[in-house]
Amino acid sequence: MGRVEFTNENKKSTNNYEYPKLKLAQGEKARIVVGLEAPVMEYVHTLRKPQLMNGVPDMETLKRKDGTEYQAYKKAFIGNPICLGREEVLEDKGSDPQNCPMCALAAENSEYTDPPKRRYAMHVMRYRTKGNTADIQTPFSVELLVWSFTQTVFNKLTDIRNDIEGGDLRKHDLILGPCTNANFQQFDITPSLKKAEWMASKENGAIFLETWKENQIPDLTIAVGSVKQRSWIEQDVETIRDAWREVKAAESGGSSTSLDDDLSTILDKETTPKTDEDGWALPESDDADESEETSADDDILNQLGSDQDEAPAPEEKPAAKRTASKAAAKPKEEPKAETAVDNFDDLLAEMS
Repeated sequence: MGRVEFTNENKKSTNNYEYPKLKLAQGEKARIVVGLEAPVMEYVHTLRKPQLMNGVPDMETLKRKDGTEYQAYKKAFIGNPICLGREEVLEDKGSDPQNCPMCALAAENSEYTDPPKRRYAMHVMRYRTKGNTADIQTPFSVELLVWSFTQTVFNKLTDIRNDIEGGDLRKHDLILGPCTNANFQQFDITPSLKKAEWMASKENGAIFLETWKENQIPDLTIAVGSVKQRSWIEQDVETIRDAWREVKAAESGGSSTSLDDDLSTILDKETTPKTDEDGWALPESDDADESEETSADDDILNQLGSDQDEAPAPEEKPAAKRTASKAAAKPKEEPKAETAVDNFDDLLAEMS
């Protein structure tokens, strides 16, 4: 990269992708309130590529749900980009190879990647509790977090909403945990049978409402998946294909990084003539028998002459900077679902 002057032309927009997340540690519990808004949903891909270790595919031992173990390729995480497929096609078929390169990669070979999956995100309120319990801390305090979750959790929340009295999730706290797997955020979700703690008094309600209004992030999409330009996604897809080609070549013994090179190949490599930067063979030196020891003055003169006679190396072109506008990469906005946020006054009135 070259130098950049402090000018208006060089100013770029910035996005704050740091936001408070709802995540439980191993064995942790939490008490939360949901239903304050409808969650956002996107179809999201998970991209990974296999790895080579010393020219050999890197393997790892994984466990199935029944506890049995199996060997699988160890993969490096690339990203969670939002699918480029058309919504109506994704809703109908679960994949859109004609419009999304990642869907096309999954259709090409299921080993390369999977079809997209639904991911959800919404703001939730978490109570401050005593220690590792669900008991409310004194003084009353809450914090606003962003919860990103899968279709399984969405279905569980829907079942709870259908089962509780009145079907209003805001009026009943949810008890999470204890967490049994922090990496995959696995924990039970149980509704409280009594009225939500934030509705226990007007003071609690006022703190709850102010915290809710003042701390929301502007775009929940960033908590679901990354919005990327098609050209960037195509590069990621090709990276995955290249990685699989190397793995298959290594397994068949055809990889240039394979450890199966025989002695004759190694000897051939050692006797290969030296070449310059453009691949042309360099002429053999006629001064091989001359002594390499020279005086300090001769060294300096030789260096100066070398610097003057040598043609400058072609300037390397900087890599293209990815500065595509967010508007071009962001999926088409849909009408916002109606939420029940405006009904806080009615809920507060119930407490009087």
